[in-house]
Amino acid sequence: MKTYERHAEDTVRIAGSLETVFAVVDDPMQISTHMSRRTWMMAGSTMTTQVDELGGHAVGSHIRMTGRVIGIPVGLDQAITLREPPLAKQWATQGTPKLIVIGPYAMAVELEPHGEATSMRVMLDYDLPAKNRWLGRLFGRFYANWCVRQVVHDVSAHFAEARPGLAGPSAASWSSARARKHEPA
Repeated sequence: MKTYERHAEDTVRIAGSLETVFAVVDDPMQISTHMSRRTWMMAGSTMTTQVDELGGHAVGSHIRMTGRVIGIPVGLDQAITLREPPLAKQWATQGTPKLIVIGPYAMAVELEPHGEATSMRVMLDYDLPAKNRWLGRLFGRFYANWCVRQVVHDVSAHFAEARPGLAGPSAASWSSARARKHEPA
């Protein structure tokens, strides 16, 4: 297994069963929602997500994302590398992704039951981009933390919409553990 230079992670408790939370995590369109919205982090741009015939629901399935950020073409091919319903899922970029502030990466979601709720841990291990490493040094950590927080938010928001007043993260339920390996401050 490849080791990466840097790491970002976040954890949240969601008012939903393991199975229902995993169903959202297992849907590539749901988990990449933040990339399809125009945000300041994406410089007002979006990315389109496409899945292969396996739909991102099996080890080896491919998910491709393409778009343009400030006029620069960006894109990546990622494959599911681990899928253990309803406890864990992991995917990693294949080849050299065309990204601006991070390079190759692996993202993982681990779920753990807590009564009627589920604890969700989202992790992103990544390298700096091969080109323009200086941009990665300046903005990579910020972008990686944003991505992790967005996945946590998107999955949590799904349950907040499904059960208003009963789900989604509250300020008290968030537990941020943003450990970094080999990353200078």
